[in-house]
Amino acid sequence: MTSYRRLQWIGTNASLDTNWVVVSNPGSGYRNYYDLDGTNVTTHPDTGVVAQASGGYISLYDVGSRLAITSLRDGFLWTCQTIGLSGTNGTYTGNKLGTSVNRSGIQWFQMQFNTNGTGLTLNGYGRVFDAVLETNAWWYYFPSLAINCPRDTVIGFSGCSATHYIGAFYTWRLANGLTLGEPRLLRAGTTNYVTSEWGDYSATTLDPTDDWTFWTVQQYATSLPPSFPSSWATVIGKIRPSP
Repeated sequence: MTSYRRLQWIGTNASLDTNWVVVSNPGSGYRNYYDLDGTNVTTHPDTGVVAQASGGYISLYDVGSRLAITSLRDGFLWTCQTIGLSGTNGTYTGNKLGTSVNRSGIQWFQMQFNTNGTGLTLNGYGRVFDAVLETNAWWYYFPSLAINCPRDTVIGFSGCSATHYIGAFYTWRLANGLTLGEPRLLRAGTTNYVTSEWGDYSATTLDPTDDWTFWTVQQYATSLPPSFPSSWATVIGKIRPSP
């Protein structure tokens, strides 16, 4: 069962509905992943799944699989999250401790508002993950997304592997279902990142002057400024599907 609670703003005050509402047609296939928050018994876990990066790692359990940026458009709601997977088929098979997780992926949802405006129906979902490598897999995490006027989607996120520094990536899905396929590298990482915390800066949005063009801001590992042994920077990418 998939459920949610509604948050309503009245002036400067936020009112959270105390009742949980069940999503219509929730499906079952999208739930075959490992929740990076663990068993959810611990609110802020001290250990858990980490993304393997060249010269270090990124703690995924700190942020977990909580939903990231949300976009509302034409009666639909889109959102995304980071999930734990095992193997190359885009699912997780293993115990509840996540010991079988050997890569992370990006999962997106599209939900439709019911005609009376009181509920949501799951309309579609998809995943971005490394479907090729059994070893030295790419870990993709900490996404953000946006939707343009014909309902094309762009998702920006971070990625790394045991032999690759943390880089900035993006992918897209057109309204007709056509996808980019493999994630596209926006900027490769250039150095080890020795601090496990990551992901404070990931944003994808529409250009304020039109309703077609996307901008995505993503982090990558780099030694800038040179006085720092390991640091990061952000890259801004512009993506525009053809009208």
